[in-house]
Amino acid sequence: MNITFKFNNEVPTEKGGQESSVLGGSSKDRYIASQKIAELWTTFARARKPAGSEVPEWSAYDPATRATMRIDTNCEVIFDRFKHELDMWRLIGRL
Repeated sequence: MNITFKFNNEVPTEKGGQESSVLGGSSKDRYIASQKIAELWTTFARARKPAGSEVPEWSAYDPATRATMRIDTNCEVIFDRFKHELDMWRLIGRL
């Protein structure tokens, strides 16, 4: 799914796009998410740091904070997203 979003191939119907796409679905919000993902990818390719308008600053990965970006219509940085799952695996001795 993210390939059509990375290349910003999701086009609103009023601009010639389809009602839905095989990989992108039919949500009207997919155009907003597509623009944000494409902008993050292109700034990363150009400047080696992902950035975009209306997107919070996304710092480089650090094992102490484990910052990840939830990319959607509203993007957000999530710190230590899988903390509880990792703690469980450590507790049972699998990590």
